[in-house]
Amino acid sequence: MVRAGNPGYAFPGVGDAMRTKTIVLTAAAFLIAALPALAALDKGSPVTSKPERDEPAAGPEETFDDLAKQCVPGADATNAAQVIYACTRLDNGFQLDDKNRAIALADRGYAYIALENGERALSDFEQALGLDKTNMAALKGRGVARMMAKKFDDAVADYTEVLSRFPADLGTLYGLAYAESQRGRFDAADAAFDRLAATDASFASIRAFGDDGNGKPHDDAVLSLDELKNLKPGSPQAFLYHGALYTSLALYDQALAELDKAVALKPDYIDAYGYRGAVHRLQKKDEAAIAEFDRVLAIKPDNIKGLNERARAHFRLHHWKESLADLDRVLALTPQDAYSYDLRGRIHLVLEENEAALADFNKAIALKPDFEEAYVDLGLYHGANNKYEDAERDFDRAVTLAPDNDFALCSRGHARSSLGKYEEALQDYSRSFELDPGNSCALNGRGNVYTELGRYADAVQDMNLFIEKYPEDAAAYNGRCWARGLWNRDLDAALADCEKALKLRPGVASILDSRGLVRFRMGDWKAALADFDAALAKAPKQAASLFMRGIVKLRTGDQQGGLADIAAAKALNPKIAERYAKWGIKP
Repeated sequence: MVRAGNPGYAFPGVGDAMRTKTIVLTAAAFLIAALPALAALDKGSPVTSKPERDEPAAGPEETFDDLAKQCVPGADATNAAQVIYACTRLDNGFQLDDKNRAIALADRGYAYIALENGERALSDFEQALGLDKTNMAALKGRGVARMMAKKFDDAVADYTEVLSRFPADLGTLYGLAYAESQRGRFDAADAAFDRLAATDASFASIRAFGDDGNGKPHDDAVLSLDELKNLKPGSPQAFLYHGALYTSLALYDQALAELDKAVALKPDYIDAYGYRGAVHRLQKKDEAAIAEFDRVLAIKPDNIKGLNERARAHFRLHHWKESLADLDRVLALTPQDAYSYDLRGRIHLVLEENEAALADFNKAIALKPDFEEAYVDLGLYHGANNKYEDAERDFDRAVTLAPDNDFALCSRGHARSSLGKYEEALQDYSRSFELDPGNSCALNGRGNVYTELGRYADAVQDMNLFIEKYPEDAAAYNGRCWARGLWNRDLDAALADCEKALKLRPGVASILDSRGLVRFRMGDWKAALADFDAALAKAPKQAASLFMRGIVKLRTGDQQGGLADIAAAKALNPKIAERYAKWGIKP
């Protein structure tokens, strides 16, 4: 049996990993952090001319001037969301001319880069260049986004065009050098680094920072680090800079070694501790990251970034109360932080503190009406409380704001499945899977819907793909067991699937129910009865198990017991007999 309710499907866990997909890129974060002028190149006039508004402001604080001040280049991860929001409101809410619209789109693209969302960044830069092909900031940004997608040839083409107009631009030279090294053209990379060093001596430190074919930097890269040390002897900033460089190349052990030297020279160096925490996060070592942010906060207890980072590390480790405590402090210091309200709401939902969760999600949306993730989380709240129509509406809003949000699409598929809208759910699952072929949520959900529609071969095929990716997922084995049991084919394989699921999650009522169905199909009445008894011992109000136990009792001559179980099942679910009848199972 596969369900959460009947016929519902489990909504994705709000306490799972942060869900925001990231593209692994070693250079992009450094390009933003180490080159603050990255987006400044030929940005054109700022968005200052006040056009007509197409739609009313969402609130009195959303004046044109305020939004224009917030839609700026050079965002980092701490303010990127605000930049994206402001640029989006400018783009959608005012009649900007092509040149100013291109500026807003380019600024938003850089904010997406700060969030390591290369796909959306690339889309913004492409749109900006379509409106104004002379926007060099957009052209440079497109080079960065193409590097994130590992399209190094295309990135080199963009950087070369920018340098034809601005031959001494540091950010573009660094991007060109990095892209050339990734293409294996180390002579070209060295030439770009030579130009960097000639323009700014500090860039002598990154000469020949490329791959030697074995995932390691060239030998002379280490020597070039010494050049910077000689330029700034005894400088903690130099070691921090080295750590940033090594981090940009995913050489995390070397990065930590350099950062250790920085804090040895400057024991209260908050930036170095914070950077060490970030390196540990990249290494997926959240306990170590927390220790570093503890040090940041011991030096400066109200450091917003340290509190935010530690809260999120605790969240990833399911340290709910610790994460809540940090988020409470963040919101006391920055009460307009919609993202922290949303994250806090997710923790309240995990802890079944429903009123607090709902209040936080609503507050997040009130602060940022275009906050797609908050609508997703509000939908998860409604789904978890069996309010599937409300959940569907919330996911509709999220998908309207972000049509390519695969998680929102999959979640809407769950809501629609729970409402019996199977064909619409299939569309959502299929689109979600198309956007992310590694999407376990879509595969599992679509497989369950195929089962409901009697498309058992398709269901088993999706479950096969899911199990290939997640061979230790008990729910997937249970789903395939259930589908094969309803199909009444490959029953030996179905039984093996249920046995595997029970080995992974012993005693789960829904899996015992599935195995009971398979044994019923095999004619093993005694074993089937034992499974339904065991399932009901775990979940006495599981209508499916009551109904099937009644069927088995009737088949074995226990008329009174069988009819009593079936009556009890119908009292819990009036449509239970109709449901099983379509599978050929009747009293």
